[in-house]
Amino acid sequence: MANFLVLSHKHTLFPLAWSLRGAGHNVQVLVRKDRYEKAWEGLFEKHLVGRDKGPANMQALVELAEGGELFVVTDSPAWEEKFKEAPRLFGNGGSGDDPLGVAQIGAWWDGEGYKVPHLIVRDVGAWAGNQGPLVSSSAGCAWFNGNAMPESFVSVMDGLKDHLKSLEFKGLVRVGVKINHDGTVSHVNHSTGWDVLHLHLLLSGVENVGELFVGEVKVTHRYSFALPVSIPPWPYLVNMAAKEVEVKGLSVEMRKSVGWHDVRKVGKTIMTAGLDGLVGVVRRSSDHPTRCIGECLEVAGSMDVEEKQFRSDGGGLFARVVMELDRVRV
Repeated sequence: MANFLVLSHKHTLFPLAWSLRGAGHNVQVLVRKDRYEKAWEGLFEKHLVGRDKGPANMQALVELAEGGELFVVTDSPAWEEKFKEAPRLFGNGGSGDDPLGVAQIGAWWDGEGYKVPHLIVRDVGAWAGNQGPLVSSSAGCAWFNGNAMPESFVSVMDGLKDHLKSLEFKGLVRVGVKINHDGTVSHVNHSTGWDVLHLHLLLSGVENVGELFVGEVKVTHRYSFALPVSIPPWPYLVNMAAKEVEVKGLSVEMRKSVGWHDVRKVGKTIMTAGLDGLVGVVRRSSDHPTRCIGECLEVAGSMDVEEKQFRSDGGGLFARVVMELDRVRV
């Protein structure tokens, strides 16, 4: 059992905190933007809120972290800077370019090498048919068995190692790539840190996410898929709050497939929390890509929430890319 301090800028890291706590770790959560402390009310007791972000308490946490007593996980640049001397810091690193292209190579960088490498294929465009704002509206993941990447991917990832070491970074890495017709791979750009869909693929695909921070970890299946479900104003970054409405329609079993974000619990009812409108991300894993896609679409379709938005055609590109990779044997 380890001690984690999860410092979330908004609500991105709440599902990770929930998974770590479920694995038996001690977890404390702090939210950078006060408004987002409303997320997860009644679902996850946040140990540190409001006044605990004062200078004295933060300095005490910094000292604990610098002494190696805390694993510090953050997507906040300001808090990453504050805890930069902590030996167990897992932040955004240099961030780099946002690889919004279709195909990315993903992995966990432990400071020396890669763990659980995988291929990510995203749908880009908020609405069906790749229409609307250029955001990632679904993501599929093919895990490489035995942690062995195909040779055509290895040289691309090896080229980043010195850069990642210079950042003294540990955490998630994404490398945007172009998969050529002959099966070769070209590097396009890269980014580091806690991308929301990448995080959910990780939470769905690995056996115990806490093990990533302290040792080796196993993947559960060959493929994972993540599908955001939202209401307006998502994905627009505007000074407008989402409606506070009830989230219905899901069985107890279906709820287990959802990583919640802009929600809170009132009694026994799940409500949206009136924040940015990203209700949650449905995620599933399977040994067959079309199965995990279909299961996510079923859960997203069953969720009953006013003005619901999700990619009803999500995952089609992922399934086609997986078939093409099998054909050319990348």
